[in-house]
Amino acid sequence: MEPLGVEEVLSNLESSRRSSFRVNDDEQELRWAALEKLPTIKRAQTTIVKSAVDGVHKEVDVKKMGAREREEFIKKVLRVADEGNQRLLSKLRDRFSKVGVKLPTVEVRFHNLTVEAKCFIGNRALPTLLNSARNLAESVLEILGIKLAERTKLLIILKDVSGIIKPSRMTLLLGPPSSGKTTLLLALAGKLDQKLKAMGEIKYNGYKFNEFVPQKTATYISQNDMHTTEMTVRETLDFSARCQGVGARYDLLMDLARKEKEAGIYPEPELDLFMKAIAMEGVRSSMLTDYILRVISRKDQEQYWADKSKPYSYVSVSQFAENFKKFHVALQLEKELSIPFDKSCGHKASLVFSKHSVSYSELLEASFAKEWLLIKRNAFVYIFKTVQVSYHLTVLYLS
Repeated sequence: MEPLGVEEVLSNLESSRRSSFRVNDDEQELRWAALEKLPTIKRAQTTIVKSAVDGVHKEVDVKKMGAREREEFIKKVLRVADEGNQRLLSKLRDRFSKVGVKLPTVEVRFHNLTVEAKCFIGNRALPTLLNSARNLAESVLEILGIKLAERTKLLIILKDVSGIIKPSRMTLLLGPPSSGKTTLLLALAGKLDQKLKAMGEIKYNGYKFNEFVPQKTATYISQNDMHTTEMTVRETLDFSARCQGVGARYDLLMDLARKEKEAGIYPEPELDLFMKAIAMEGVRSSMLTDYILRVISRKDQEQYWADKSKPYSYVSVSQFAENFKKFHVALQLEKELSIPFDKSCGHKASLVFSKHSVSYSELLEASFAKEWLLIKRNAFVYIFKTVQVSYHLTVLYLS
């Protein structure tokens, strides 16, 4: 028997490789076909994944994935945090685009937004007990129609601010201290203090604040740490996820799966697993938590003076605002603001019109789980206080 030549060996290896791929593809198609015959609820939480050990395709119930399995999956998808995150987001967008499913987006417009505040003058501005009593007394007198000497001064925090925050892009807000950055963000998030007087117009996809629930659509993240110290970052994010629910993600996934089935398209297994895992209701720990913890940057951002050839010089807020109004971007912005937003172009899932995302029973269960966790974390304190109270009661009873 003559030995095979190099070309013949390579040819046989290539044939074997193609045959192996063909078998794997056939196996995957058979499993996807079987998966599509499952009931809708079961199909929504089941996907096909290729095993890293033996290369065999198998069904995975995303609701039954353990913490370690979720963490290993996220590590596999996001090997390099920045690159993996960009790749994953691009795949998500491409999957929706292939079947023409429109993703929900929000465009925020604010026009001639002005915010004013009445501030006390001199020592009346100090938050003392005496000043609080005087303010209360003066408020009562004003209600009775008795006018006193004016002790307040009108402070304009924002004056005729206009702009558009476009969807699918990041907007950077810059300004010196006390220029109104926080006030603007709070106003846009619908969380402005009721004591402040706001004028102008703010619309989300053409809807005013009283036409939807802005607090469920946008949020303002304070620089103050408001987390419970006894809970880890993961537990805090999981609690927040349980209270918010999955929103419209489940409906979008069902619409996507239906159109992919009609088009005969099989999704990428890893991508399908990720999308189904983050759209599942009733889970105590979400894969979205693992995802957020993995792509979080550990580097602090630094501020730079852009033009190194020129020395830094301070530009006041009013000077910057006046110069910007003459800039071509501001002129184009004013032109866009003159044309109302077409509500028919907005996705129905972009805004939240329901005040409650999940049922009261689910909120109660999530809150009880959190409180029970805190009790276990502070078990020593509770036991000590119980023993202490019992001791005092016993002493009082015996005496």
